[in-house]
Amino acid sequence: MTERVRLLCYIGSLNAGGAERQVLEILHGLDRARFAPHLLLAHRSGPLLAEVPADVPLFCCSDAAPPVAGKLARWRRWRYFAQLLRDLRIDLVYDRTYLATLDAAVACWLRPTPRISAAVADPAVQFRLYARRPMVLWRALSRWAYHSADLVLANSEGLRRQLLAFWGLPPEQVVVQPNAVDFERLDRLAAEPCPFPRDGRFRLLTVGRIDDDKGHVDLLAALAELVQREGWRDWLWQVIGTGPRETLLREQAAQDHLSEHVQFLGVVNNPFPYYRAADLFVLPSRTEGFPNVLLEALGCGTPVIAADCDSGPRELLAHGRYGQLTPVRDPPALAAALKEGRQQIQRWRAAAAEGRAFVRERYSRDRVLRQLEASMLAVLQRS
Repeated sequence: MTERVRLLCYIGSLNAGGAERQVLEILHGLDRARFAPHLLLAHRSGPLLAEVPADVPLFCCSDAAPPVAGKLARWRRWRYFAQLLRDLRIDLVYDRTYLATLDAAVACWLRPTPRISAAVADPAVQFRLYARRPMVLWRALSRWAYHSADLVLANSEGLRRQLLAFWGLPPEQVVVQPNAVDFERLDRLAAEPCPFPRDGRFRLLTVGRIDDDKGHVDLLAALAELVQREGWRDWLWQVIGTGPRETLLREQAAQDHLSEHVQFLGVVNNPFPYYRAADLFVLPSRTEGFPNVLLEALGCGTPVIAADCDSGPRELLAHGRYGQLTPVRDPPALAAALKEGRQQIQRWRAAAAEGRAFVRERYSRDRVLRQLEASMLAVLQRS
């Protein structure tokens, strides 16, 4: 292949989520001698827009025509997407997230183009959140979207098993492609001063969307047990992120007399100084694919506690070697783990240091993207 591969990456927007950051990692790290990346968004929005590489052309479906709602909006998006594939003579499409896969499947049917679809979360949960009526047709469309991809990527082995079971995909069609981190960039950003200097309190940190699946209420209940029933008054939980359950979480914190122990920070452009300043990073999620935030916390050398949901944390923490795993939806067990982490913080820091070395070797951007590039070239050769 003498010419560079014209690659179109597609995702809904560039909000500050893990999937969006992974698309940026790909755009920054792809070998420009072999690939000419382009980016298409469904909506031109999100704080990460400024981080798109200067040499990557950016297109947006919503720029093509005045906004409309419902089925007409989807049809316009698909038609614009397909026209872009023709105009740019795209060789390969890479879509990421469930809704992006649905759009890309139709566009690549209208203008036949090889496609790689990257899944990032439990398909049963994604279907429950996003499916529309009639459900039978929506499920059929979703199943076809994944089956028509030339390759489906799962960011963990647990997610791969879920995709095989839920969508009935053949095993050879789904491969594990882990997330990537630019650890040099992480180190630069983590070295910046934390806006909240140490004040003697024991700091917990969570980073992510505040919704039911992220399990914030479980951590709040565990914190209430430690503060109210055991009398440890010097805990501080810093919450980075926003979401549909933020108001409810604030109200519950006030009702439990924990407002002075919970600090809501909203969206933070550079969360890495907070990772570095935290005593423990906590991931109380009820479901995950491959949690970037856990990878970032270990990359900063911060001790971690994670709920042992169906995919992600157990694999990343090597079955508990590099951090503590607790049962899902179990605030008493989480409180016990928090207490142990505080009492044995030196041992936990030593485990986190081992984890830091592990993730920096296994999930470095260069290593992961060379694997992704090989998969892309293999798809093109088969096509």
